Amino acid sequence: MDLRDHSLLSRAREAGGALNASRAREAGGAPNASRARDTGGAPNASQARDTGGAPNASRAREAGGAPNSAGLFDRYDSFILDMDGTLARGESLLSGVPEFLRAASHAKKRLVVLTDNSTRPRDEIAERLRSTGIPFNADQVVTSSHAAAVELYRLLGSCRVYLIGEKALADDLTQLGHEVVTTAPADAVVVGFTSRFDYTSLAKALPILASGAPLIVTDEAPVYAAPQGTMPGAGSLVGAFRGMGYAPVVVAGKPHGAAVDLALKATGTPRDKVALIGDSLPSDGGAAQHLGVSFVLVLTGVSTAEDAILAAGPPDHVCATLADASSRNAR
Repeated sequence: MDLRDHSLLSRAREAGGALNASRAREAGGAPNASRARDTGGAPNASQARDTGGAPNASRAREAGGAPNSAGLFDRYDSFILDMDGTLARGESLLSGVPEFLRAASHAKKRLVVLTDNSTRPRDEIAERLRSTGIPFNADQVVTSSHAAAVELYRLLGSCRVYLIGEKALADDLTQLGHEVVTTAPADAVVVGFTSRFDYTSLAKALPILASGAPLIVTDEAPVYAAPQGTMPGAGSLVGAFRGMGYAPVVVAGKPHGAAVDLALKATGTPRDKVALIGDSLPSDGGAAQHLGVSFVLVLTGVSTAEDAILAAGPPDHVCATLADASSRNAR
């Protein structure tokens, strides 16, 4: 069955439900996780909410839940989990997340968080997940900020860094021996998400880049799921540098950066027993494709059920929320 078949698309639109990739596979579609990618379906910002469940997730549940979530714990030994839009939105964990984490811990599944969010330290993220009652340590968290610091060290060793970003990124840099400076001269420019980005910071970076210093960025996520809706991501900042004619030498985060490979390594699990769970087809689905692991799309963030249908390489599973996976797989 062609997943872009008009009748299938029409039914999915009417139901607003989750695409059952396993049924498409039985019908001959055979979606391949290693090919999971997005064809450019625009995220529906109006569907992002801070209530723990996006509207299309609610409709998917009304339409019969996510039948293809059944068996996730039977098929996979490790899960790589996106943070914003998948586990949390802002300061709050999403509905169903504690239940999923506890069920996975009870089933002795290995959990690793992979996030492009460069504004939170790894130990803070680990503490948030420990609040659900499961053991979780910072070694199970891979952030784009940590990966950027590692990649910069591999490139130049310890060096002077002009930073545009938040304290968590600065801390990751200094922990690896880099010196964070506020003006030239500098050996590199490092950019992560910050809401304080302005023309002055861009102007200060320009002569450093013009001198030949590399541009290192945590990620190029265009948007992210926030309590107030879908918001501009670090990619919007990086776009300003591209507009000046400076492309990043290193992009540390999803979908192809060092953070993605570090996350797989942290699972200690063969690829065919790993599933990556996230809310974004381009970012999380692209990371799953890069790693050659299965992709589980949750409808609590950026991408919608219709996006999944229109994607050239659909996700292997679609769940309304993580609650669907936990309720069907808890042991």
